[in-house]
This record gives sequence, C-alpha cells and structure tokens, in this order.
Amino acid sequence: MGVMSIKKYKIIKDESGNKMQVLKTKEEWNKETKNGTAIWYFYTRYKINNQIKQYKSGVFALKRNAEEEERLFKINPLEYIKTRSKKAKNTLKNNNTNSDAKTLNDYFEEFCNYKSHFVKDSVIYEYKIDWKNHIKEYFENKTLINIDYTLARQWYNDTINSSFSISSKNKWLSCLKEFFKYLKSNNLIEFNYFKDLEIFKNPKENKNTIKKIKYQTIEEYEFFMSEINEEDFWYAFFNFIFWHGCRIGE
Repeated sequence: MGVMSIKKYKIIKDESGNKMQVLKTKEEWNKETKNGTAIWYFYTRYKINNQIKQYKSGVFALKRNAEEEERLFKINPLEYIKTRSKKAKNTLKNNNTNSDAKTLNDYFEEFCNYKSHFVKDSVIYEYKIDWKNHIKEYFENKTLINIDYTLARQWYNDTINSSFSISSKNKWLSCLKEFFKYLKSNNLIEFNYFKDLEIFKNPKENKNTIKKIKYQTIEEYEFFMSEINEEDFWYAFFNFIFWHGCRIGE
C-alpha cells in the first residue's frame, strides 16, 4: 500500500503451475505507462457502507505527483473517486443507491430521534432550532455522497465571518459534530468532517495592548478602607471579600 512504480516484469505461471517473472512486452509496457512517460501510482483502501474496498490510481509522471494525489485521496476518498475514477465511481453509485434517496435533513430527524433517548427534550429542541436557522441551508438537500471536507469548511468559514456571538457559533458547531459523529458511528460516512474543526474564538488582543490589572494591591486596599467608617456595614463587607479573595459571583 502506498506510492509504487510500475514494474517492467510480470508474474506468470509455467506449465507446472509455478510462478515466474517475465519481462512485459513493449506493447504492454507502453499501454501501462503511457508510452513510458508515467510509471508512478498509488494503491490503497477505503471504507464504504462498512465494507473495505481497494483503489488503484492512474499513473503519474513524477513520484511527488502520485504522493500528492494519495494525500488528496485520504482527505476524502469518496469525493476523489467521484471526480477521478469512472470505474470506481460506478461501484460507489451502486453501493449508495439506497442512501442517495435520503437527504441530510432526513438523517438529522433520525439523529434527533436517537438522541432523544439520552438527552433532555430541551437539548433536542435546541438542536432543531439551530439546524433550522443556521445549518439547514448548507446541508438539507445534500445526500451522503455529497458530503466532503470542502462543504464543512464552507459552513465554518461563513459562520466565523458572521456577526453572531462566539457562544452561538460554538453551539452550532457542537451540534454538527454530534450529528456527523452519529452518521459515522452508523457507517453512513467515512469521516466526521467537523471533528477536527477548532472551536470559534474571539480575535486575539493586540500584543501591544496594555492589559488592565484585575487585582487590588494592599496599598490600594488600605487607602480605600481608610475612607470608610469602621462601624459602617460596607467596612465589614469590603474587609471580608478582600481577605477571603471572593470573586464577583460569590
């Protein structure tokens, strides 16, 4: 498995059934290598509907070209096959006949029904609202064979540039991660394309920005307390929270 070069010999059996190596004919060599101009290919496996399939690529002139194509294949085998291999594409189509009839919107309903056995009704309600208002337009009419990393990244990039809060964006991302985790666990897709997407974060502060000190020094405390009457309620209050290190919520 991996990147290989086409050999100039082939294996045949002699009259006794023993295997032996013989040189390929010129016609065979030229046919396999595009007249000797391309000898590199990659050979690997992929999984579809819980079945392991083998894939052998076409030939490439340079080894690095074959390595790059293998890298692209591993990112999204099914999408690679759809666009590059007519023979494998037909196999893929036959394996997805039943799945293609259902859209992701249908699968999302199944996902919500499944999760309802494990989480509160309020969680399911939030899933459905998030799907309807912020996710559905990207995926509702897509079938399993249409799903790839590019589509996931498109949603992510559009969302990161939207004006919604960071917490809302991460809530939607969490919903999608759970949904695609469900699809993968049921062998409906090969990869969870949202699993490795980073959570949304606020833009980093300018390194030259002077950070505000968030604590009070003993000198500041003593100066502050000197302005309060010791018999006043607030004297006892501020004295308590300072020496006990209380936070705002506490």
